[in-house]
Amino acid sequence: MVWKYRKGPISRKGFPDGNLRIGYVWESAIQGHAPNLESQLADVRDCHKIFHDKITFESCVLSPRTKFAEMCQFLRDGDTVVVHCISSLGTSMLEITDNVLSLMSDRCYLQIPGYKIDTTNPETCEIMVGVFQGLAMVEEQGLGVDSHKSWIRRTCS
Repeated sequence: MVWKYRKGPISRKGFPDGNLRIGYVWESAIQGHAPNLESQLADVRDCHKIFHDKITFESCVLSPRTKFAEMCQFLRDGDTVVVHCISSLGTSMLEITDNVLSLMSDRCYLQIPGYKIDTTNPETCEIMVGVFQGLAMVEEQGLGVDSHKSWIRRTCS
């Protein structure tokens, strides 16, 4: 969850007052594991600050996403986080869902240009919160793909 990374504020000296657009990109040591870096950078080019993680795998253990944690400390109410794809926000659906809901509860916004997700729009934000809360429930219950479909049928009927 985003709030778990908040240990203390990082100085925003040298940045304009008010709300900022904060970009996050990541690359992997394994070819093809992460989205194309150039595509990610194109999506965040208009951001005030960009955080960039280089993720490695040592002994089958994922390296910590230190720049993601740093970004979470840098965020303030009203800031917008821009990522290229949803997988930038975590390594599992539960982690992604927790991070998205934490961002929203911290009064930050999320933009994912490739998916046309923009929570700065109030109607879109309400829909996204509902979707991610549903995904969190499914993940917490440990349901498989077939169970996802039946859960969606039960929930939506």
